[in-house]
This record gives sequence, C-alpha cells and structure tokens, in this order.
Amino acid sequence: ARMLLSHTSSLRDDAGYNFPAEVSMQSFLVPGGAHYGDGKQWAGQAESAKAGDFAPGHFFHYVNLNWGVLGSVMEAVTGQRFDVLMQELVLRPLHITGAYHPESLSAHDVADLAVLYRKQKNEVWDVHGPWVAQTDDLHAQVPEPRAALAHYVPGTNATLFSPQGGLRISVRGLSHIMLMLMNQGESDGVRFLQASTVQTMLSQQWRYDPLRLNGDDYRGLFQSWGLGVQRFMDVSAAHYGDRLLPPSVQTTSNGFSAIGHLGFAYGLESGFFFDPRSKNGMIYVIGGVGADPETHLGNYSSLSIWEEEILSALYQHLQ
Repeated sequence: ARMLLSHTSSLRDDAGYNFPAEVSMQSFLVPGGAHYGDGKQWAGQAESAKAGDFAPGHFFHYVNLNWGVLGSVMEAVTGQRFDVLMQELVLRPLHITGAYHPESLSAHDVADLAVLYRKQKNEVWDVHGPWVAQTDDLHAQVPEPRAALAHYVPGTNATLFSPQGGLRISVRGLSHIMLMLMNQGESDGVRFLQASTVQTMLSQQWRYDPLRLNGDDYRGLFQSWGLGVQRFMDVSAAHYGDRLLPPSVQTTSNGFSAIGHLGFAYGLESGFFFDPRSKNGMIYVIGGVGADPETHLGNYSSLSIWEEEILSALYQHLQ
C-alpha cells in the first residue's frame, strides 16, 4: 500500500486503469488471468526498452491504476463498495457533499454540477472552434443507476468508481479536507485522523534524483511525494519544475514549499496546495481550456501558463 500511495510500485497505466464490471483486478493483474493481455500493466513490459531499476519501491511513476487497486483492497477488507465506503469514512464525517458518480447525487446537487469543457473534439484542438462538453453534461437530470452495480461484488474492481479522480466535489468541500490536514487531523474540534497519521502522509517517501534517474519527473513537475500527496519543492527553470509562485515573489528562502495534489482531466486543470507551517492554502479549479496545455507551458514551471497566472493572483490575495 505504501508503494501504491507513493507511486513507487511497478504498476503502470499502459494497459488502462478503468474497466467494465466483468473485469476483475485479479484477472487483470495476475499472469494467465482472463484480462491479463501482454502484461503492459507491469513495468517490466511497459518499460523494458528503457534503462533503470523498475523493481517495486525503486522508481517513481505516477499511475492512476494504483487507486483502482487500493480501492479494490479497501472493498475486500470491508465488504462495501468503494463509493459507499468513502461516504461513510470521509465525506459525511467532514460534512462534504460529493459523490464518485452523478447517479449518487441529489437532483439539487446534479443541477449544481459543473460541466467540463474544452475546445477539443476527437483529440483535435481547435482554438477557433466551439467549446465542447466533455463530461457531466446532464442537463440537470440525475442519471439512472448503472445496471452493472446491481450484481457487483465489492473487492473485484473498484475502478468502476474512478477513485483516481472521479469524485464530484466543490471547492468548499476540498477546503474542509485541507483544513483538517492543516490542523493535524482535526475538523471542527473533532478528531478525524491521528496527528501521527497526517505526519506520515505528508512526509517524504520519494525524492527525484537527477543523477540516479530514479523516477519520471514529468518535465520537472514531480520532485517529491508523500503518501497520496505531492510535495512541492520549489524547483524552477524555464518551462520546468514544480514552483507554485513566480521568482519575483519573495516569500521565505524556501518559497512556497507546499503539500497537495494536481488534477488534469477532460480539460479540467486544478490544484490543491497548502503550507503546513504557515497554514496558508490555495485551491483553484479551471473548468476547461481553449488550447492544448502541452503547448502552453508556464514561464518558470511545468504548469500551464494560465495556472501560473491564477496561482500568482491567489497568492497576492493571501498577503
């Protein structure tokens, strides 16, 4: 579990990370399984042509599949579906309205659900074209429950709930999680996590070493990782690094060395960052972009240029 949370396992996304109900994690991960294929879900197959030590625990590579495996393990241990379990363990205790699929939201909340857009259709960007709805374009109608869930056996395939990023949640809801972590596991005076648990989550499990090439740093964006959270180390160069503030902003000698996570999907660009020392935090959500982020990188980091501008404006507002 520690390797999965720190992205240092030998799993990879090359064979996919969202599967229909009839695909079990066992049949997908175990050689000889009905859905094992040619084994590209393992680093030995996915990266055999590259140099490096890809054995478990040695190499960082961000993998969405990790969350599907962890969710399936949680289901197997508890006997409950991942989405139901997260309602009981996290969302309701923290007074957060949210769900891992719109079918589980009320009509009121579906009507308030943001649609993600981008100027991309069939994988082609057109900056002069129309905005194209990407997901959750429900016209305020609650979707019917998925038929496959009626006979789903918890512990077999939690990718059905997209634990890697399918949670529909508001910025206010995210702030409840951030405040809990800032306060060492307390939320509104109630103990949610032990302080030692939060400390372990936020502590460094992996750090990029350019000499050993011990991970895929994704153009410098990934420099350090805890358990389920990214550690931003203030590394900066032209179009490279994980710095969250422009070089012109004078903070401490360490800049804004924050803890958090980024989100990219269907045009969405989002960020959740906080400094455990100062207890300053920033959350942003962009509902879609009109041009390819890969060709509009920032000036001093691997983030997009519009993310850099939003973060600069947010930080100036904090002062």
